[in-house]
Amino acid sequence: MDLIVTDAGHIDRAVIEDYALDAAWGADENDFELTVDRMLEPGSYVYADGSELGGVIDSLRDRTQLIMITHQRRTMETADVLFGVSMQADGVTKVISQKLDQALKHAE
Repeated sequence: MDLIVTDAGHIDRAVIEDYALDAAWGADENDFELTVDRMLEPGSYVYADGSELGGVIDSLRDRTQLIMITHQRRTMETADVLFGVSMQADGVTKVISQKLDQALKHAE
């Protein structure tokens, strides 16, 4: 899987093909280290094109509870429940939740 690098303005600038990703999840360890073969400018982003976490979500969902903050449709489609925050009026917010299995039943 290639990684895309953006500049500080979040404009795609390069593709990284040679990198190392070391990730650990568990009861007492939740961290990752990404090593790339180039210098990145401050404020730049690195992401995997066309995916978010490349299947890690699916592999962990049976063993742990995951809370993701995302706007990626593909990630939201893997969720059991979606939560959102809606602005009702100035300074007034409302938390919205939807169980996806129930939403699909109503959509049919």
